[in-house]
Amino acid sequence: MAALYNLEPQPTAKVILNTTSGDLQLEIFAKQCPLAARNFLQHCLDGYYNNTVFHRLVPGFIVQGGDPTGTGSGGISAINNGDAFEDEFHTRLKFNRRGLLGMANEGPNTNGSQFFFTLGATPELQAKNTMFGRIEGDTIYNLMKMADTELVGLEEGSERPMYPTRITGAEVLVNPFEDMVARVKEAPRSKDEGKKDTKKRKKPLGKQVLSFGDDEEDAAPVMKKVKANPKLVVVEEEAQEKPVEKAPKQKKEKLSRQDQPMPDAVEVAASEKLGASRTKEGAEEEDDEESEDDAEAKRQKKLDSTNAEIAALKASLKRTVDTGPKQKEKPKSALESMIPTTSIRGRKRGKATDERGALDLFKKFKSRLEDLPDDETSATTTNGDAEAANGEAVAPTAADAEDDEAALCDLHFIANCESCRKWDEEQLDGDAEDDGEEDMSWMAKKLTFAKDTKGKDLEWKRKMEEIEVIDPRAKAQELKMERRKGKSERKLAEEDRVRSKR
Repeated sequence: MAALYNLEPQPTAKVILNTTSGDLQLEIFAKQCPLAARNFLQHCLDGYYNNTVFHRLVPGFIVQGGDPTGTGSGGISAINNGDAFEDEFHTRLKFNRRGLLGMANEGPNTNGSQFFFTLGATPELQAKNTMFGRIEGDTIYNLMKMADTELVGLEEGSERPMYPTRITGAEVLVNPFEDMVARVKEAPRSKDEGKKDTKKRKKPLGKQVLSFGDDEEDAAPVMKKVKANPKLVVVEEEAQEKPVEKAPKQKKEKLSRQDQPMPDAVEVAASEKLGASRTKEGAEEEDDEESEDDAEAKRQKKLDSTNAEIAALKASLKRTVDTGPKQKEKPKSALESMIPTTSIRGRKRGKATDERGALDLFKKFKSRLEDLPDDETSATTTNGDAEAANGEAVAPTAADAEDDEAALCDLHFIANCESCRKWDEEQLDGDAEDDGEEDMSWMAKKLTFAKDTKGKDLEWKRKMEEIEVIDPRAKAQELKMERRKGKSERKLAEEDRVRSKR
């Protein structure tokens, strides 16, 4: 009988953890460890573990992950507003084999988001770390693949894998907590990150902002305060300032002032102070607009430069293709279109005079073949070729040699095509049938076979004679008869001896 029994309770939740080393199918004991199970399932729903790595590997002990910073000192819990939660121990949940899921901590009741898988029996973790799940089925081999990697550094005590496994996603198959929903796509990675307030962009002062009717405060424009003290403004300083208005407007104002009667000194000073304040406000507004225009121009310049770099990179990745003007190809005939592109074209033939000379040689050779008897045609064809070559060696020229090389068949465009040659021979043989005369020469043929000089047909008879068939019963009978015969001969010999003594 087995010495170990599996006393673990039935799991009530299931999760598939997708990693670069393969999927891990997990079973969670949510009834026995509700806090750890809720924390782990909530992180899986929020996408908290996406793109995190298993940053710690102790061969034969554990593989640890769940830290978004990848250093082993980050991560927050999904419950208690990010604070750590308590440990949970159960008598039927023990670290007695590989493939068990537990919570990593820094001490008692300091559980966060980090978890680990055991690579063997780890009884030293009992009553120190919360065990709340296990790996199901053949996905345990993906865990062993994660553990089979090298560590960074050759010194002893290194726990950082050289090529850590990355979590690409998580899928919750069975969730016993009905009130649990995905809060955000990716939860905050630390406590400070979740408490940071998003900075709002300041609205430009003195400018009317488009309102959609929801906020009534933004409807009225905010006027800028005058930074200069109007009591300290001097008329001479105002005269030194650059005018803001355009030249034609200034001319019109001068003409109007000349026509009007001279006001009192107090009224002039007050009007000049008011004009100075207005010019300062206009200058500040123009400075703000110029700064915004400069910032927009810089952004546009950067955007153009990046677009140019992207276009250059795309052009470098493309194959170099000749974009020059393509010449229009002449339309091919039906015969030329049948010629394959891989075929080798023969050299051009010579002049018409060279072809006539070759034709004369062919006619002479044909007349010699017709003069020969029928029974010796096969024997003299080769001799006729040699005589034609020797007798007319002076007549052919260099163009004839080129003509021989250019002898390509009309169907396959191959020099010395065997199939076309056989076809021509069959056509020559079939001329008699075309005339309506039946060729009865095949009736004179006889079916003959070569004589069997090696005697292969009678070899089996000789081999059968060499085979000796031995019947064990017959052999035993022969041996028995020989023994009897020997006994009878010995008996007769003894009787003869006795008689001779008498």
